[in-house]
Amino acid sequence: MISTVAARLRILVATVAAMTLAMVGVIGSSTPAAATVGVDWTTRTSAADNTWNSVTYGNGLFVAVSSTGTGNRVMTSPDGITWTSRTSAADNSWNSVAYGNGLFVAVSATGTGNRVMTSPDGITWTSRTSAADNTWLEVTYGQLTPTSGLFVAVSADGTNRVMTSPDGITWTSRTAVSIYWLSVTYGNGLFVAVARTGQVMTSPDGITWTSRTPASENSWQSVTYGNGLFVAVSTSGTGTRVMTSNSALLTQAGATADHMTIVPPSGTAPANYVIHYNTQARIDSSSAWGVWARAWPVATTDIDLATYQAASSCPASPTVCFRPSAVGTQGAGTSMVYRIMTWD
Repeated sequence: MISTVAARLRILVATVAAMTLAMVGVIGSSTPAAATVGVDWTTRTSAADNTWNSVTYGNGLFVAVSSTGTGNRVMTSPDGITWTSRTSAADNSWNSVAYGNGLFVAVSATGTGNRVMTSPDGITWTSRTSAADNTWLEVTYGQLTPTSGLFVAVSADGTNRVMTSPDGITWTSRTAVSIYWLSVTYGNGLFVAVARTGQVMTSPDGITWTSRTPASENSWQSVTYGNGLFVAVSTSGTGTRVMTSNSALLTQAGATADHMTIVPPSGTAPANYVIHYNTQARIDSSSAWGVWARAWPVATTDIDLATYQAASSCPASPTVCFRPSAVGTQGAGTSMVYRIMTWD
């Protein structure tokens, strides 16, 4: 009797062990699959064999736009697998699409007075009047404050090669260097654009743009932002077809309004930084930002803003360096809005 019970116990233990190993095997087999996300790719059938130029995601939907096709230059998918053709507002050469503030916005290189289209759901599209009939190549959205953002598009031609819109509907031309701007992105309080002719420019508000020195004058095709880093890629150059730029946050130290602490990002500190400040209590897309620029400190450093009151205190390059007059009069316990972008 005892031997029978023991035998049954051995069988039960063996069964449990086998089930456990099987479960481990199942779990173990799922781990490699999870680890290959972004590595292993699967072909999917597009809604049509158009020239698809750009894809974005928003409000639970993937949306892609095309420069070819008849009445089907948009396609959408809830899962990235099954795609459905949608009718664009016009059969223009749609180059880029972005999502922000509950709206999909696409820009085009062709069309007369209708080089922008918008959609709240990715399905029904409405033509919008661009600021100019330029060759618009990319559009992005930046959340400038918790309650306001800005669409920014860049162009390869035209008198004013940037246009902005707070709502995707009404667009305003902005002044920028007249070169072949290909790509624009937004991250950590800064818009960054790159050009096919090798240039880089930045703007804290999408309105006022400043030229920056690229790592090399390659044909930069695209730029994006993530994990504290701007990354751009190029179609030219030898061993130099990627460039990066760090970014960091600026925090205010103590209780005085004219004293800050610079906290550099991890890794090698960049050569320069740009501080954007604003004395307004409420900031929106129309707010003007002032700028300080100087050499980056090697370690975490306290900076007395009063040092930058006079132009003579600024470095030789860049020469534009100033402070708001309100800094010296706000007093202890009063805060200003600061943000920082670092540039290698």
